[in-house]
Formats: sequence, structure tokens, C-alpha cells
Amino acid sequence: MSLSAHCGVIVEAMIQPLRSNPALAQYLQVGVVDEAGGYQALTDTKQALQAMDAARRAKQVQEASKTAQAPQL
Repeated sequence: MSLSAHCGVIVEAMIQPLRSNPALAQYLQVGVVDEAGGYQALTDTKQALQAMDAARRAKQVQEASKTAQAPQL
């Protein structure tokens, strides 16, 4: 599946006929995909994870500066 910010909602329906009488439906399956919403959710998640990773790295640098020994030249 591919998502795009330029697409809208997609609705798909499938009717499964009875084996004994194909003129009758056994069940109906319906699926809905909001491509633009899904794309936005993925983009937001990616940005949040990148921000969390940057914060983690900055914290590691800060902690290392407090506990690491300075090099002797």
C-alpha cells in the first residue's frame, strides 16, 4: 500500500456470494483507507521519532561532558 498527501478517502466493498446460491450474499466486507490522514500520521510519527532521537543524543553528550575525563595533551 502506498499513501499520498494528495489522495482522499478510499472505500472498497466486496460481496461474497453463497456457494449454494450465487444470487445471494453470504457476507459483505467493507474497507476504508484515508490516504491523506495515513500519510500525515506517518509523517508526524517520523518527525516525532527524529526529535526523540536528537534529544537522546543531546542528553548523552551532556551526560558524557559531566562524567568523561578531559584528554591530556
